[in-house]
Amino acid sequence: MALSYAAWPFRPLHARSAEETALWWEHCYLRGDAELILQGEPHWRILAGGPGSGKSAALVDLERREAVTSFVIRYPLARWPKARQAWVREGNHLAQIMAEAGMALRDYLTQNPEKMALLSESQRTFFRWLLQKFGGPRAFHRWIDSLDAPLVEAFQNITYEDIYPTTTDPLEVQGQIDDLASLVRKLGYRRALVTVDFDQIELHARSTGLTEAHTTLANLEDLFEWLSLMHHPGLALVAALPIEVMQEARLVERVRGRVSVVYLRWNATKVREIALRHLRQAIDQPDAHLEDFMPGALWDEIEKQLVAEYGDYVPAAWVALAETVLYLTSRLLDPLPLPLLPSQKSDIEHMLFTRHMPLRLDFARHGAWRGPKFIKLTDQLLNFLSILREREGHPINSEDEKLIAVAQTKGNIYSIASRTRDCIEPFPNDPIYVHNKRGEGGYWLENFM
Repeated sequence: MALSYAAWPFRPLHARSAEETALWWEHCYLRGDAELILQGEPHWRILAGGPGSGKSAALVDLERREAVTSFVIRYPLARWPKARQAWVREGNHLAQIMAEAGMALRDYLTQNPEKMALLSESQRTFFRWLLQKFGGPRAFHRWIDSLDAPLVEAFQNITYEDIYPTTTDPLEVQGQIDDLASLVRKLGYRRALVTVDFDQIELHARSTGLTEAHTTLANLEDLFEWLSLMHHPGLALVAALPIEVMQEARLVERVRGRVSVVYLRWNATKVREIALRHLRQAIDQPDAHLEDFMPGALWDEIEKQLVAEYGDYVPAAWVALAETVLYLTSRLLDPLPLPLLPSQKSDIEHMLFTRHMPLRLDFARHGAWRGPKFIKLTDQLLNFLSILREREGHPINSEDEKLIAVAQTKGNIYSIASRTRDCIEPFPNDPIYVHNKRGEGGYWLENFM
């Protein structure tokens, strides 16, 4: 009998309903070391981990817990200096963070208009400056126009003056942070908390709108150069960073102990618990066990493949495996019966890569990402894949001029395809990414980003 399951536990956080999100936090999420991140005196922290280690989820969990006592200001990479969507053209990190703070405070006060009565004249002056300085001359007036008449009175006598002309002068930097800390304290928070989710994919795919990946890395280095100027008891910053990015930016050396680093570490017991939590929610059976799906020895064998691929025990790998098991036993036209058998190991692993480890080309680093794993490629192999990707899954035959140009001769195309498979395919004899059909069918790419 085929198994029926709900897909919502396996969707990204942003793709779940509010009800599903609440259930996920309660029943699926297992907290790692992130709860240690803000213990002690507030200063800058780094939450570090490898691919799939749960950095983003841990940061959101931190924001949820801290939101009671800290005014959370998210600082996405899309708003960083030189990004296309940066708030302040040519502005530095402080300018962008202050702009984010202004937008966050505007939204908060709009939703909680009674809080405006708590602000002193000086704080209202600073708030107007914050909106108008970084949002443009009309930003403040547009906001005021959206308020009910009684609330407008709180700002009737507040005129704009450029109280902090620069975001570089040390005294003016401290003044802005002092005023921000004072304002959020008056609203009932003990500090402002800036959060940064520096995802590895955002760096290499350049999805932030930056023109070069190295510019993003330079921006990260520059952010931590602000440590001395922005150090303040009323301001904390937590950045979720891939370990690889930390190493590229040499952050541990740069910050010299001024930043606490918390590494997300997992073991077999914890990642299996996370997988089981997802399985139980998906099939709505709180008493289910891993052995109900496949024997322990088979879990062990596939676990070796996952650790080799991800480089460590990580939640994402085991959640992907759990979803794959459910897919094989419920969504196929001819679902496999439970429990799965050791003889089906290759089928499970092949489907795991197909569903959860897409191929992504990375020209900046001269290679490709197979899910979490980076694979170095020669220019010839990378260009071969690039041509296939341009066709978006449509076959390209061996008569194609671009393909012949990359291969140098028509006769080399088969050899290049074979060498490409040897590099990128986990099972070269049963390809997941580079497919071909002899004759007019040609070559095409599947499971790619």
